[in-house]
Amino acid sequence: ALFIRLINTFSYLFIIFSSYAIIQWFFSSIGTMYDLFEASDYQFLINLILSFIPYPFSSSFLISLFIAPNQASLHLWIS
Repeated sequence: ALFIRLINTFSYLFIIFSSYAIIQWFFSSIGTMYDLFEASDYQFLINLILSFIPYPFSSSFLISLFIAPNQASLHLWIS
């Protein structure tokens, strides 16, 4: 029973540290993602794909519309 509890505890620690590393990596690469999106020739396609992703990414869709408002069609602004 003790061995199972230790495995359970270490698995929680592994998940916590992994989550922390992924979140840190995500926040440190936001500037790079912005630069890649702004330099991309496919901004319309990226905006269209992001518009179909539900709630957690909807704010990123709005941010991308404000980054390149001239590349977005009226349909994207309405949806």
